[in-house]
Amino acid sequence: MRMKRVLVLCIFLVMSLGAFGCSGDAQSEIEELKQQVGKLQENTLTLDKDIKALEEENSELKREISGLEALVNLNDSNGDLTDLTLSEEARYEEFRASYDDGSLAGLGPLSVCKLYLHASSAEDYETVYELYTKNEKYVQWSKEEDRNFPKSDRMKDFGVYRDVYDLNIGYTESGEKHAIITWKSRNGDSDEKLGAYTYGFSLVKDGEIWKVNFMPIQ
Repeated sequence: MRMKRVLVLCIFLVMSLGAFGCSGDAQSEIEELKQQVGKLQENTLTLDKDIKALEEENSELKREISGLEALVNLNDSNGDLTDLTLSEEARYEEFRASYDDGSLAGLGPLSVCKLYLHASSAEDYETVYELYTKNEKYVQWSKEEDRNFPKSDRMKDFGVYRDVYDLNIGYTESGEKHAIITWKSRNGDSDEKLGAYTYGFSLVKDGEIWKVNFMPIQ
């Protein structure tokens, strides 16, 4: 802000001097001052871009910290992936009111996963479909086809999404950014040799919004 005020004063000074007759030496100094003002303008634009980039990085970092805190809380409390926090519940209601992806802005993959599982457990199948990615590379069936799926083909047992532990999120990037959430459940399967089964849930980023992959559960 201070640099901008200095820049404005410099421009005003140059314009004021240019409005009056000047000697050759003074005119030369004015031209030099104009060049300096031009450089100041360029530096100000660069600084503004840098500040904006830092603000975006800061916002992304805050979202990642929030996601990590949610992971810690769920791991500490033997969490339920179908149970929404108050803020997630508000986002859920906002999203299902219009199905505008903007309602999901700023939500991390864990929260979007929880919205999907919550909608599934509530038999809110339209919201379930709207949470799927709209990226044509990954779309596997239409909304009309989804409406015709029999209830017997829908998710019914939610035990493995409750009483979870060892919850983690991994990220990969291959054109789009992908996330895979893994966990174990005290209600899940286990093997005498391998131990508790690890479940997975996959998401992909549509632009800046996390959406659910078709057939996300692994």
